[in-house]
Amino acid sequence: MTENNRQDQYKSTNTKRWIALGLAILLLIISSISSGITSSLFKTKEEDTENFFTSLFQKNNQMTETSLQGSDKDNRILLVPIEGVISSNRGSSLLSSGTGYNQDLILTSLDSAKDDESIKGIILEVDSPGGGVYESAQVYDKVMEVKKARKIPVIAVMKSMAASGGYYISCASDKIYASQETITGSIGVIMSSLNMSGLFDKLGIQNQTIKSAAHKDIGSTSRPMTEEEKAILQNYINSAYGRFVDIVAKGRKMTKDQVLPLADGRIYDGVQAKAAGLVDEIAYPDQAYAAFEKQLGHEDMEIFTHSTGLSLDSLAYPFMKGQSKEEVLAKELEKGLASPKASYLYGGGF
Repeated sequence: MTENNRQDQYKSTNTKRWIALGLAILLLIISSISSGITSSLFKTKEEDTENFFTSLFQKNNQMTETSLQGSDKDNRILLVPIEGVISSNRGSSLLSSGTGYNQDLILTSLDSAKDDESIKGIILEVDSPGGGVYESAQVYDKVMEVKKARKIPVIAVMKSMAASGGYYISCASDKIYASQETITGSIGVIMSSLNMSGLFDKLGIQNQTIKSAAHKDIGSTSRPMTEEEKAILQNYINSAYGRFVDIVAKGRKMTKDQVLPLADGRIYDGVQAKAAGLVDEIAYPDQAYAAFEKQLGHEDMEIFTHSTGLSLDSLAYPFMKGQSKEEVLAKELEKGLASPKASYLYGGGF
């Protein structure tokens, strides 16, 4: 199956979601009109409306299979998309196109391979700049867990980008494919915060933090970072970086000394990565899938992926929870400023 055919499959899935969304909105309108009439006669509890819609969406929030190609259901390949920034936050939205990144779905999808004997291999289709240290390690460990339980091969197929955390996860595979133009590498860790003390001084804003110890507010935006704090965070980053290097060395069957010169944060295209030993073969996804099917020794294997239906948490604007778009964005910004986070992320930071 060509890339265009696979995109058609995804579009078909998205079309179904749009239809479901339209029905949900229609029900919302009808319910609102009905509630307006009923409220003049009875006191309707707000919880009743919320429970109704929660029930409506939860029925659709189940993992379902989508067949991408092939018809042999006794010999199947599970495709797991690693798309977007690797994060615990859901990147999908009912009002946006594409599936976005969904950590829970990825982990659940991988888990299903442990009990499904029809799955003979797994494809990690990576198109990601990386993301959280924790989340990247969690997916990597889950892949290794499935490999140990089932003894089935796993390949990573890099699309336009598989950098930092995206490369970290790819190292769990037995073989890595990339195109000539794939952006990969960026092996390293980054943590960023803002020092806004100069701006605060101009605005007359004063820091009034009360803390139990000197480093409790490390990374604060309201004051410069001390040299001691920089050293503490650098040691933390170095620890995470060491684990990343070890993962690459293990996955690529290289020594740590061989990996270190390659792991200074630089990016590579597919050709450079192959020359450096970070990638095995140059191929587009359809070519990689065909090679994998041949390796598994079956013809017309079904390649399938998992998806979820609608959920309240995936709404673009959580108006049903009483929050405006601006309030949500402000809270996300506040979390980012208050809690600097280590990331395996290409181009990360503010």
